[in-house]
Amino acid sequence: MVKKQISVLFALRILFIALLLSGCATVKRKAAPTTEPPKAVPPRNIGITKDVRVFKDLQQVDLDGDGIKEIIAIYSKRANENLTGVKVIKIINDKVGDIVFKMTFYTPNIRFQSKKDTSCIIAQDKAELFGLLFNRIYCWDGKSFVAKGK
Repeated sequence: MVKKQISVLFALRILFIALLLSGCATVKRKAAPTTEPPKAVPPRNIGITKDVRVFKDLQQVDLDGDGIKEIIAIYSKRANENLTGVKVIKIINDKVGDIVFKMTFYTPNIRFQSKKDTSCIIAQDKAELFGLLFNRIYCWDGKSFVAKGK
């Protein structure tokens, strides 16, 4: 067994030396191109991640029914972990477009819910005096999210 291992190592050494001597390690390199490639256009900064500490939820949903999906971003804000931000970003020509809705909630319990005909943001708050949980619901009206019942 030991003789077999020694012969394998010896064969590997010979193979390695043969590769070095064959000239494989010395390949001529092409000269660098003289023309510079076109400079990349930086993405448009519309402040999407400016105050984001961590994203809690990112979804793409066609809210307005135009066949183009909007991005719904729910994130914890940098200022305070109990502050939660929601932004709805319109996609224009397969690129990030404009922010069509932006709101800050003073609770970490935010979720987005989409059904066949309605899309809602549900903010769950806790009443400090009694410790009861209650939901504030904001539904999409075609242009923005508005509080349900208003």
